[in-house]
Amino acid sequence: MDDEELIDQEMLEKIDTTDVITYLNTTPKATTRNWALFGVGVTEYEESYNSNVSEEHWIINKNANKDVDGYGLTSGPEQTCYKGDPVFEFIDDIRYRLKTGKDAESEVLEIDKYKVTETETSPKYQARVFKVCIGLDSRSREGGAGVKIKYSVNYKGDPTFGTVTFENGKPVFTAE
Repeated sequence: MDDEELIDQEMLEKIDTTDVITYLNTTPKATTRNWALFGVGVTEYEESYNSNVSEEHWIINKNANKDVDGYGLTSGPEQTCYKGDPVFEFIDDIRYRLKTGKDAESEVLEIDKYKVTETETSPKYQARVFKVCIGLDSRSREGGAGVKIKYSVNYKGDPTFGTVTFENGKPVFTAE
């Protein structure tokens, strides 16, 4: 390996969990989005991309051809319940009222703060908005550990890509 192929480790910067931020719209039926920070009571959040792969094996080849045709994003967080957290209260209302269909839908705003473009006034961060539906899986109580809920966030269709700036601590999304 020659010197040009080596990675300058001094230039590497580890991405922190606080550099990947998620917000949930807690007023999906209102004309103005109310983005609430997602993460209170959540110690792990994994997004599963569930790529849809098609395969075609041509008679003229020994090996198959594979293509990624799309994705079916989901996540399944477990959250310790905190009264006063707008995300928990929104999810808990879906649980309590056994909401379905449009009543269990909202939007998720994902921000990659490590992908920033500086501007004259404020930084712009790479972001995307997804429509989602939320399905409750369980609510549990464990002595000494409090109440927890598990639910799935199921992404619907294609995202809207754009950027986010922050005004008074609140995200403002601008579509591309």
